[in-house]
Amino acid sequence: MRWRLVVSILLASTLVTTVLLYQQRVEGDWGDLPAAGRGDLDSMQVRLAAVEDFMERYPLWIGSQRAMRERTRLSTELQVLRTERVLYQVRESERRDVELSQAVAARRLAIQTAEAGDFAGALAHLEVALEAAPEDWSEADQVVKDIDAIRVWLEEESE
Repeated sequence: MRWRLVVSILLASTLVTTVLLYQQRVEGDWGDLPAAGRGDLDSMQVRLAAVEDFMERYPLWIGSQRAMRERTRLSTELQVLRTERVLYQVRESERRDVELSQAVAARRLAIQTAEAGDFAGALAHLEVALEAAPEDWSEADQVVKDIDAIRVWLEEESE
């Protein structure tokens, strides 16, 4: 009877020790997961993938609720960041489209004004076109040449 008690105590202490060692190893692995910076999309994606992989490797451990909360938080924040990024890209695209439309319209108006013989007005419209244009406007170099040419012509006419 005593030997059963001794064996039971040994088995229980072995089980408790094994569980504690397992938990200690899992906690160490949890601490080794890559950190994620707030608002840093790339590091958050890496962290989320690591948390999900961790949860597959260790489905049962004392801190599994913490891992689930972390996964939910990261997923939510990533979705918000992705949405913000898309909205920013849409706004930038719309801004560029407006700038391009304004530049093209001002250049067309400058051409019409020059054809009507009003070169000072054409110069003003070309300057507006250049100011309104997006940085990568393909017509910008030509507009600068037109502005320079009209300025030279106006100076010659004023003499």
